Amino acid sequence: MDHPPTIPLEYRGPADPAPRDPNTGRHFSQGLFGGIGVSALAYFGGALGHDAIVFLFIGVFIAVGKVALGITGVCIRRRRAFGAGVLTSLPVGFMIFYGACATFSR
Repeated sequence: MDHPPTIPLEYRGPADPAPRDPNTGRHFSQGLFGGIGVSALAYFGGALGHDAIVFLFIGVFIAVGKVALGITGVCIRRRRAFGAGVLTSLPVGFMIFYGACATFSR
């Protein structure tokens, strides 16, 4: 019992990929719910008193920004899950946009 505990061996070589990030699910959720929150705040909160063309411009601006942020995030290894979450929030953002259009088009 006088022996020190054994040290686990590292079997990865220099060319092997890095181990999986344990916070991947959390980063994906941050991107997904952050993108949904930005869409909801912008469409329901910021565009209440504007004309239809301004509302459409806001929607296109947010969609292009989400696509740019998502693709950039997917191309960076450490931000890949966040970028995937932002890209996944695009369809939900479109549904929020169409719901807001239907609500405010009276």
